[in-house]
Amino acid sequence: MSELHVRQIRAAIERLLTGRIDLTDVTGRPPDEVTNAFLTRGLAATSLAYLAGVDVNDAVAALTDGFDDNGIDAAYYHAGERVLYVVQSKWRHDGTGTIDRGEVQKFLKGLKDLLNARWDRFNTKIKARSLELDAALDDPRTRIVILVTYTGQQHLATEIAQDIKDVIDELNDPTELVSLHVLRQGDVYNAISEGLGGAPIDLDVALYDWGQARDPYVGFYGQVSAADVAGWYAGHQTRLFAPNIRMFLGATDVNDSIQRTLLSKPKDFWYFNNGITALCRSVVKKPIGGSTRETGVFACNDLRIVNGAQTVGAIANAHAKDPGKVAEARVGIRLISLESARRTSTSW
Repeated sequence: MSELHVRQIRAAIERLLTGRIDLTDVTGRPPDEVTNAFLTRGLAATSLAYLAGVDVNDAVAALTDGFDDNGIDAAYYHAGERVLYVVQSKWRHDGTGTIDRGEVQKFLKGLKDLLNARWDRFNTKIKARSLELDAALDDPRTRIVILVTYTGQQHLATEIAQDIKDVIDELNDPTELVSLHVLRQGDVYNAISEGLGGAPIDLDVALYDWGQARDPYVGFYGQVSAADVAGWYAGHQTRLFAPNIRMFLGATDVNDSIQRTLLSKPKDFWYFNNGITALCRSVVKKPIGGSTRETGVFACNDLRIVNGAQTVGAIANAHAKDPGKVAEARVGIRLISLESARRTSTSW
């Protein structure tokens, strides 16, 4: 079914972005080349809009793909969150494969040039934004997110993943600044099907040993399976987090420690971790499980995590390495309902 999904992704990009992407650099080129340029740039823009939570017009303006792009297809600085997104995209018509190793190595070289402000090595699209990017690079609070997106189903090949890891490790010495986020076909399809802004995240959350608070807000607390948390992240990525804590920072000492506990002592994880807090528009207990406090299933409308982003991301990474171990772990969670709270806005 991968080709069908790619077809639907393509149709959505064409509906959304036809006439909005600069293709002047490929004017007069063969039609296939023009189409590939449009789709590659469209994929970069839609993926960036989805991951960064920004308007698609801003994502389109961040496109840098073209001649002399030094391997970088888009660069966007989210000033509010102090995150610099650097994007490489690859359109796979048949829905197979990932990104070629040569393309990745070119991108990684371009990434280093960008982080070292070597603007003479880039095309006019990046040079025109050098002041904006200089300001981002000068801010010690800026974090860099490498976004790799493609319409293939496969995970990055081992050697490609290692190439990226080597560069990230180099850039993160001595402090953690850079993280990687990969969007494959399924992730892109979910982004398109939900709409780039994303539909509200509605989840049924199974709580163990749960309790309830009523004042000043209705809330429920208990333990949730770490495997369930990994599933939430797999399905919703960073949209799961409230905007002010959107990004999971990737490989840090703290996150490595979380993963080590999950993979070596999963049944002790609840004791060592501070847990997760989520705000929901509403939280309703389902009849299943009856009145017992041992287990309960709660319907959570428009759930956003406001504390514990690093825990969630580390759980997801550990689950990818050893799902069986992670399934043995539980994590503390609080679900706070804002249904009865007075709010001046419907936005998060």
